[in-house]
Amino acid sequence: MFIFKGNNPDEKISLLKNKSTAQLMTSTKSTPKPELSVPPSLDASLTFLSQRISPTTGLDFSIDRSSKTCRTPRRNRDIESALRHFDEISMWAGKVVQYFHNVFAVPSGHGLATSAINSAGVFVPVLPFFERVSHEPRGDSKGLLVSLGKMRESGVLHIGDLYLFLQEHKRSLNAKIDSFGGLYSNDNYLINRTSARIVCTLSNAREISSNVRSGVDYIEHMLFEQLLTAIGKELKPLDFRNYMDYHYRILFNEAYAPRPFCYPIRRPDHDPEGLLSIEAIPNDGGLPHPIYTQVRYSSSGAPMKIPISAGTNITFRGERYVHGCILHSFSGDSGAKFQLTARARQFSVFLVLIGRIPSKDTFDPSHAFLVKNKDDIKIPLDFQTIPTPKQFKDAIESLSPEQQRFAKAYRGMQLSSTLFGIVVLQLKPQLEKLLRLPNDSLTKEIELTEQLFELFLEYQIPSDLLSFGGPAHVSGSERLNVVKSNTNKIMEMIKEEKRIQLEEERMKRMLELQRLEEERKR
Repeated sequence: MFIFKGNNPDEKISLLKNKSTAQLMTSTKSTPKPELSVPPSLDASLTFLSQRISPTTGLDFSIDRSSKTCRTPRRNRDIESALRHFDEISMWAGKVVQYFHNVFAVPSGHGLATSAINSAGVFVPVLPFFERVSHEPRGDSKGLLVSLGKMRESGVLHIGDLYLFLQEHKRSLNAKIDSFGGLYSNDNYLINRTSARIVCTLSNAREISSNVRSGVDYIEHMLFEQLLTAIGKELKPLDFRNYMDYHYRILFNEAYAPRPFCYPIRRPDHDPEGLLSIEAIPNDGGLPHPIYTQVRYSSSGAPMKIPISAGTNITFRGERYVHGCILHSFSGDSGAKFQLTARARQFSVFLVLIGRIPSKDTFDPSHAFLVKNKDDIKIPLDFQTIPTPKQFKDAIESLSPEQQRFAKAYRGMQLSSTLFGIVVLQLKPQLEKLLRLPNDSLTKEIELTEQLFELFLEYQIPSDLLSFGGPAHVSGSERLNVVKSNTNKIMEMIKEEKRIQLEEERMKRMLELQRLEEERKR
């Protein structure tokens, strides 16, 4: 067993060395063990401990409570790195102990008992407790690697007694190792004082590592129980959301407070035709509820374009809402899934476009759907986060200049299309403009409106066949009558075409039946 610096095992310091042999006798010519075997080296890193060795205070470790990543005595980077080190030491010690147990199992005729080779009776100096500051330690650090520095005191146990704990650990470990001298005095056997010493010491190291983790977890559990007693329940993501909603109402003025993303689809001085909302669906099976967003409203603005094909753009204006939303996660869980919900009332219709806003005057739609006549459409939303500027800068710091340029260019593309947009187009006003009708002409013409949408959506009828084509001075009622007349003519024509098609199908069916009847008679 040796220790070395860096990755050069040739420059090593030997800690323990021993050579032993065993003779195996068999009644067959084949060997029960391989003639030559080179077991792999078992290594463990001591960097964590070596970085905390101080020439004045011995082994020094503390938690940086001023760090932003420090949450509790258990949830901080210092403890996490310490526990990773102890876990690594424990795994390494377990492998070494298992190796020696395999060696001890080789029958060599020594007649020695191996049950005594363990760490039973060795004191484990690990104890979790709270304390207060004191300057009067008890015990002595002479002969120990650890100095406790400024002492603390507790009504339960004085931390200065930890010196006594460490001294007792050293004494009990030495006593256990000394007891092996009388049992395994012959160093030529596979079971000898050196191997027993290694197994005992490393078994105790595994117990210490386990107790360190258990002790830290116990302190965390105790703090959790205290907080649970103070609050009265175990908080879940839904509780944290309610907590944030409560503080929003306290911190923000009513004009700037977050509002639920739930908006009626309506024209001025008209009843709503539908509803549009972004809802959070709790993972615990609760009812969906609108998310809360910061909102900036504008009644008008510069016109925006919607490209619907390579050569066609649509320009639109209207009310605009800019939303900002903070989605919280609790213990790494947001506690909900999100969906876009669009509902329409009976005899109502509107168009919803979903896409991104790549520039200040362009809306790039990726999906569109028509909502009408009591439709209730739910579309799942998958939110993805991109690194913050600081995270991005830290991530590309070690990349080559070419890779950094590519990463920056790709991030620029991501940032240019991260603004999610929803456009709602009410179709009745657009239909009135298309047919050259006055405003609100189709509001109470339910049958005519349904027929018009049927002609446009199902039969792709050109608008010129339905719209009013007379002079501009004609009254609104006359215009509406012309559109009704045009619509009835087209509907009658379609009805006649359907009748003819049905008649043709009926005749084909009759001829087919006659042919089958003649074939049957033959």
